[in-house]
Amino acid sequence: MKFTVFLFIIIMATGCKNREPKTHNDIKLLEINVTQSDLPKFMDQIKVIDICQLETNQNILLGSVRKVTCRFDRYFIQDLQTQSLNVFNLEGKFLTKIGRKGKGPGEFTELRDFSITNDSIVHVLTYQKIVKYDIKGKLIDEIKISHINHLNPLHLATDDGKTYFLWQGTFSDDSDRKYMPCLLYSFDLNGKKVKNQYFPIKRTIVDGIQFNNCSNGIILRPTFGSNTIYKIVGDSLFDSFTVDFGKDQLDENLLENGFGNNVIRQYMNLRSNSKYCVGIDNVLETEKYYYFTFFYDKRMKQLIYSKNTRNYCIDNVNPFTYMICTNNNQLVSLIEPINFSMLKEFFSKGKITEESYSKLEKIKVDKSSNPILIVYEINRF
Repeated sequence: MKFTVFLFIIIMATGCKNREPKTHNDIKLLEINVTQSDLPKFMDQIKVIDICQLETNQNILLGSVRKVTCRFDRYFIQDLQTQSLNVFNLEGKFLTKIGRKGKGPGEFTELRDFSITNDSIVHVLTYQKIVKYDIKGKLIDEIKISHINHLNPLHLATDDGKTYFLWQGTFSDDSDRKYMPCLLYSFDLNGKKVKNQYFPIKRTIVDGIQFNNCSNGIILRPTFGSNTIYKIVGDSLFDSFTVDFGKDQLDENLLENGFGNNVIRQYMNLRSNSKYCVGIDNVLETEKYYYFTFFYDKRMKQLIYSKNTRNYCIDNVNPFTYMICTNNNQLVSLIEPINFSMLKEFFSKGKITEESYSKLEKIKVDKSSNPILIVYEINRF
C-alpha cells in the first residue's frame, strides 16, 4: 500500500542547536607529500579487470551523467539531461528506470540526488519531497518536506533509512539563511523532527557530489578549504580521516568569508593557480584504500592511499582513470565515447599501461553510444 508521510520541519532557536560531528578515537591522519620523488607510479598500481559497455538504444540514451552508485550488482546512474535514474546490471544491460519526471504520485519535478540503503530501498530527493522505490522501480512511499521553513536541500544521504542527512548548501538566499544557517541537517523520520544541524555557513559553497557510498557508511565530501572527511554511519556523523599536505597545506583562514563574487573568484583562482593543495573531492573508500582528487600546481590530481601500509601514489587525472564510484573493493571510472579518440595518445605518454591499453583498444564505440564503465583492481603496494 502506498502512503504519504508529511514532515513539518521546525527549527526553534532553543530547539535544534549546531552540532559538531562525533570524533572517533582512531581518526586517521593521512600525511601526504605531493613533491616526493620516489612515490609508486600510479598507473602501475591499478589494472583493468572488467569493462562494462552500457546498453544503448532509443529508450535509454544518457545525456549528462552526474552520479553513479554500484549496489546489489547494479549500477544506478543519475542523468541530469533527462532527469532520470537509470539501472543497469554489471554487464551493462539496461534493467529499468527509477521513477519518472512529473508532478503525480511517485514522480519528481527534478532529480536532485538519491541514496540506496541496505534494505534495497532507493530514496530519491526532489523538490519538496523524498520518494522511495524498491530497486525494480516500484513506488513504496513519499515523504513531503515542508518548504515553509526554508528547507530546500540539494543532496540527500541515508544509511539506515530512518535518519536523513540533507545538504542545504548555500543555494538559498540571505533570508533563508536566517532560518537555515547551516550546510547540513539531519532529521528523524519517525519523530518527524530535525535532530541536528552541522557546519555553520561562512561563505558560498560550490556545488558538487556531496555523498558517496562505501562499504561501512556514506562519505561526505569536505567543503572547500577543509581537509577533514566525514562519514555517516546509521544516525550519526563522524570525522573519518584528515589529510595533511604539510608545507603545501592551505590555511583555511586565508579564505574569504561571505557570499559575493570575490569568494567565487578566490575559489577559482586557488583551483587553477594555487601553490597549495586545495579542493579535495570525489572521495571514495574501499576496505583497504582511499581515493580522492584535489588541485595542485594548476592540475587536478588523483591519489590512492593504502590503509595498511600508508603508502600512496599520485598522478594527474585523465579521462580513463577518473574514478566515480566503487564496486566492492574495486574502483570504477566512467568514460565518454568521445574520449576513446585520445586512447592511443594517453598510452604513448605512459598514462595507460600496455595491459590496460590492450583491453581498452578492443572496445567498439561511436559518438552516440552510452558511456563505458571501467573497473580497476588496485594492486597491493
